Amino acid sequence: MKINKLLDQFKENLKKDDVFIYNIHDRIFYEGDVSSEAYLVLSGEIELVKKNQQGKEILISRIAPNEIFGIMGLINDNWIRPTTAIVFTDNAQLVKIYKTRFDSEILKNNLEMQLIIAALSDRLMNSYKRILHFGNEYYI
Repeated sequence: MKINKLLDQFKENLKKDDVFIYNIHDRIFYEGDVSSEAYLVLSGEIELVKKNQQGKEILISRIAPNEIFGIMGLINDNWIRPTTAIVFTDNAQLVKIYKTRFDSEILKNNLEMQLIIAALSDRLMNSYKRILHFGNEYYI
């Protein structure tokens, strides 16, 4: 798959300072935080949880190595995180992908790229809203 090739190229260009190490049960971010970065998991696993109406944390997703989470914060200004990210394994290695770098270096005044990302963002947002509505009605 194309993403695997891109991940390999991305990892080859990493510097030691780009990698953050987290321990089991560390919280990377909290539900309700304003998002300004996404994360690539190099090793370990991350759980995304959401509190239900009773305040109990419900597992939404488990993120494995070579997966990226928190992407909506890169493509939507002032995105409020809908989940809390908790490290599930010890010595998890993550790379932060900052919104400022994404905006300035990745998009670089490329109108076509901006249009494609905006369209994908809108589709993701609509799907996300439908899932939240469905989840609130039936599961949470």
